[in-house]
Amino acid sequence: MRAAWIFAVLPFGLALVPVAPGSVDTHVATMQAAKSLSVKFRTVAAGQPAQEHTLSLSRDLSMRYDSPVLLVISDGKTLTTYDKAKKQYAQAEATKPAILKVLREDALWAWSAFYDAELGKQVTSAKDGEELNQKGIILRQVKVGRANGAITQMFDAKLGAFRGAAYKKEGTEIFVQVSEMMVSDKPLPETLFAWRAPEGAVDAGSIPAGEAKMMFADVKPIFEQYCTRCHGGGRPTRNINMASYDSIMASRTVKPGDSRTSILVNSMRTGAMPKGGSMPTEAIDKIAKWVDDGALN
Repeated sequence: MRAAWIFAVLPFGLALVPVAPGSVDTHVATMQAAKSLSVKFRTVAAGQPAQEHTLSLSRDLSMRYDSPVLLVISDGKTLTTYDKAKKQYAQAEATKPAILKVLREDALWAWSAFYDAELGKQVTSAKDGEELNQKGIILRQVKVGRANGAITQMFDAKLGAFRGAAYKKEGTEIFVQVSEMMVSDKPLPETLFAWRAPEGAVDAGSIPAGEAKMMFADVKPIFEQYCTRCHGGGRPTRNINMASYDSIMASRTVKPGDSRTSILVNSMRTGAMPKGGSMPTEAIDKIAKWVDDGALN
């Protein structure tokens, strides 16, 4: 969103008067003026444990994002993505589009303005809401409309930037709660963005395709196609919900590392599930491999 201009009739003629910029414009300007950004936050969803995250950005495409599942580091030349569950990392050239792809996630979206001066163009509407007091910090809710879904940002007028958010993902509301945020006119130390492979980490490029571990994202479309019509929503059949990783694991139908004794896989192999239909053998084999690989999220 851009700062607007209006014509006002004054005693001495016609003058061009700037309208005060909104929170989106102010946030983008603050991010663009900074030399570095450091954020410590947690994501909270109903019925799930809070997840801790840290984000550090510096100029020349230097980035470090650490979450419970991923570690993403760019030293300005090489972008490294480390999958903590698989203990595998992949490397590519550090380009602006590649880094912005990471920062386009809803929890990080507002802070992508650090590298993207055109973030406002993604916004279709911005409406101020209630004021909140978060441990002495006054935040203004701003309901932001976007082509890829609405999001509520928390605007810190004193800082001139968004500090927290709320959005929905797969029907679940997720809150981004910031505990520490520093916008600085000084760059962060280069050592922060140096990649050091954790012990036991393997370069994904060195693993033969057939040996790669299956992740939940690989099998989720199968559950959505064959299972969630009955085992999903507010009242899943037999209280077994297959709509998310956490709900599947909570059903106790999966024994990670052993598909042979997993109720989920056996019910598919015997044809007991899905009710009134059948599942292709290759789909069942894929789910079985996911379970045997450790039922990883």
